[in-house]
Amino acid sequence: MTSIQMGQVSIRLINYLAVHGPRTLDAIVAKFSGTTRIDMRQRIRNLAASWWLEGYKGEKGKTMWRVHPDAYAKFPGIGLQMPQAPSVARRRGRPREEYEALPTSVAQPRRMSVFEAPTLSGMSSAPVRAGAMDFLLCPSRGF
Repeated sequence: MTSIQMGQVSIRLINYLAVHGPRTLDAIVAKFSGTTRIDMRQRIRNLAASWWLEGYKGEKGKTMWRVHPDAYAKFPGIGLQMPQAPSVARRRGRPREEYEALPTSVAQPRRMSVFEAPTLSGMSSAPVRAGAMDFLLCPSRGF
């Protein structure tokens, strides 16, 4: 299986936000010349969907973008350093793989095995009228 390589512009964007802190889309577009606002907005949304960046509402109601806290451990090859304390608390979190043990007072889920299930067979019954199965007494001709 081949791994997906992150583009150089995305790496530069993540590093820029890690070093300079949260920025608005306009400030990011001004820093990265050669990219349009639409292209940069799409890139930021893709990185946010992959949990690299996260957006939040700033002081004046504008959306600010910053590096997601989980991104620092995700890809050490780009050299991100974890900041001391984020300025605004996270409102949404990444889905975690942690599960709590079920209490012992709760019934456990039913477990079924298809290999140990009983085999169903058709019901065998006597024919409805006498002589209905007499055709089985005649040998078949094979065609």
